[in-house]
Amino acid sequence: MSTRALFTAKSILMLALCALALAPVARAADFYWRGEAGSGDWDFPGENDSDKHWWDGASSTNAPVAGGCNNIQVDNDTFPEWNQNIPDFSCTKIIYSAGASSVRTLTGNGITFYDCGGVYPAIINSSAVTHVIGNLTGGLVASWNYPLELTTLSSGGLTIQSDIDNRGPSLNVSALTGTTVVLEGGVISATGGIVKAGQGWLTLNGTNTFSGGVVQSAGRINLGQESALGTGGYTINSTGISGFDNTSGGEMTISNA
Repeated sequence: MSTRALFTAKSILMLALCALALAPVARAADFYWRGEAGSGDWDFPGENDSDKHWWDGASSTNAPVAGGCNNIQVDNDTFPEWNQNIPDFSCTKIIYSAGASSVRTLTGNGITFYDCGGVYPAIINSSAVTHVIGNLTGGLVASWNYPLELTTLSSGGLTIQSDIDNRGPSLNVSALTGTTVVLEGGVISATGGIVKAGQGWLTLNGTNTFSGGVVQSAGRINLGQESALGTGGYTINSTGISGFDNTSGGEMTISNA
């Protein structure tokens, strides 16, 4: 290859790399559940403006879509029985704001969590009541690249009854003092672990198979099944934890506590 041709090839490569570096980073779109919603269905655009279920900050004609980077937010008590009826749905965050003051239960299709632009995927409860994610068809699937955060920021907790495909680095559970995050009944599987922070409780009730282990940095963990810790180990990462309870009714051996 001539010197000129080599220089040209390098120039093209540099231009391509610069274009890639300057490309816009994907950002999650915010969708707010409307007080005018006519049912609990997520996929329900409606015929009239008063029927439409979502507001994206500019229009009620847009709605979350399958495969998109969606932030789902609710700040009201309209139709608290949610039905996730969008196939192959993905999102970055589900946020229960302070105005979601009645228990809200989510059923329907499964949800895959993705990071968008490096934002950690999360389920966040900032309200005073405990919200429930039921046994979704297909379960919850964690991001491959980032932890899935389960966080309480007020006096309300989170109850998740669905299976969780914990294929990312970890589930990061941060429960505020006086609150409980309950992973109830569904199986937590795959290679990720669980990291427990915050002075509240984490209850594990599933017959779990995840292999990444549990790290307890704060608060209290309650085990409702002999296999609740999965197949990995259990590590105490702080002197500030408030307890560890086995209410499974069976003997439990932790080999590397």
